Amino acid sequence: KMETLLASEPAVVEAEVLWAGLDRGELRKQHAAGELQELEFEAVVFRAQYPNWNYVRFRDEEMDAFAASFVGVPFLRNHDMQDIAARDGIVTACWMDGLDHSEMHARVKLTTEEGIRDFLGGRIDRFSISWFKRGETLCSVCGKDLFGSECPHMPGRTYAIGGQSLTCEMVQIEPIGREISAVNVPASSGTHILNEAL
Repeated sequence: KMETLLASEPAVVEAEVLWAGLDRGELRKQHAAGELQELEFEAVVFRAQYPNWNYVRFRDEEMDAFAASFVGVPFLRNHDMQDIAARDGIVTACWMDGLDHSEMHARVKLTTEEGIRDFLGGRIDRFSISWFKRGETLCSVCGKDLFGSECPHMPGRTYAIGGQSLTCEMVQIEPIGREISAVNVPASSGTHILNEAL
């Protein structure tokens, strides 16, 4: 098995950028010749910067355990959890990283021909996570159960509280990783490829 580390920094990976002397055209040829049976890559799959487009928030003190819970979950395309053909691989590692510990990094092993082809074609470069809800969903404004009778707030709306403008977010308590997907438009901006290894 060939072991080559290929690195890239940009948020959008371009089709013919050279990595360690190899371009995607050459890698596509190796794939077409049956020489790439699997491909691993690392990526930022979530950024804990709020509010995000879905108005979902996780508690800082739970992020390390939350990230670790993604190890062993499927890597899918477009969160299509009901279709076995949507599975392109598996998450082999997941952890929090970045200068402010706000980036969820994952290592993904692609094991299908379609997944490797899409990755080499530049179609897998943005990501999204999903999770099982284990605890309550709390309101970031009042701290109560967002779906209970005592909380009058709506996610995405801004409220004037004590002289401050607060946006209501859905705070997830003790979530567990369910899957990570390649998507066209992630709920958390700034997800991207970090490096690839063959």
